[in-house]
Amino acid sequence: MVNGYHTEHGDGSSVASSVLRNATGHAAVTLARLVIVAFLLTVAHPAAAQRPRRRFEPTDLRLQPAGVAEVDLQGGVVTGEDGQRAFVPDFEASLGISSHVELELDGTFGLDPLAKPMFLDNTLLAVRIGIVDEPDAPGSTSSWSGGVQAGPRLPTLAQTHGLGLEALAIVGRTAGGMHLFAQFGSLIDPAEPVAGYRRPVHPFGIEGGFDLDLDLDQHDTWSLSAELGGIKYFSPHRDQIHVATGPAVRVSKWLELSLVGFVGLLSGGDRLGVFVGANTRFNVF
Repeated sequence: MVNGYHTEHGDGSSVASSVLRNATGHAAVTLARLVIVAFLLTVAHPAAAQRPRRRFEPTDLRLQPAGVAEVDLQGGVVTGEDGQRAFVPDFEASLGISSHVELELDGTFGLDPLAKPMFLDNTLLAVRIGIVDEPDAPGSTSSWSGGVQAGPRLPTLAQTHGLGLEALAIVGRTAGGMHLFAQFGSLIDPAEPVAGYRRPVHPFGIEGGFDLDLDLDQHDTWSLSAELGGIKYFSPHRDQIHVATGPAVRVSKWLELSLVGFVGLLSGGDRLGVFVGANTRFNVF
């Protein structure tokens, strides 16, 4: 009996050790599999870890006369799944070179979710050219227009380097107090770090949208603006689609004030925002 007792105790210890080794092995394999899956998901979907990109803002072909400058400033707050940012300001400045050509500078400065002042996107320096401006009839207030805008995108966003490029084809229709412009083009941004990639990546994609300006009275005092814009990226970055609209009032010959709200339609980026704007024109030469 004594010998039998010791023999049974030894077999129990072996079984327990074997079970423990098997459980530990299975746990290690399971953990390794989870780590591999998490890594593959990160590499396969790097856009999920990307910072939000600025929305594409459609433009128009209402060019400034030669020697006239226009400055459009907007300040406001944007909120999304990555936190809240303040635009102080979003700026656009244009200068008429001739009746069909103007220079454009478009950028955004503001506060990131940690209230740190910085550029919130790369800055566009472009030439806008009106190619076609054909009225329906002599003296008509209705017309068709067409043109292009193209230029480099400067690396003002943090951790970017090199130059980018943006180019748009624009078609417009004016009918009395209604001004509608459709556009389509592409962009390549300066290179930036991307999660899951060893080297910086140039964001690139196609973009397009509509810009509408509607005069609400005969004195050019009140107007309503609306836009629909979007970007489809072929690089690992978040696509963007948004709508924006709001009223504007001209308080003097040289100053117009506006209020604009926008809604982002895709997850992962900016979702809601409101802006107060000021637009002014003046002679440069």
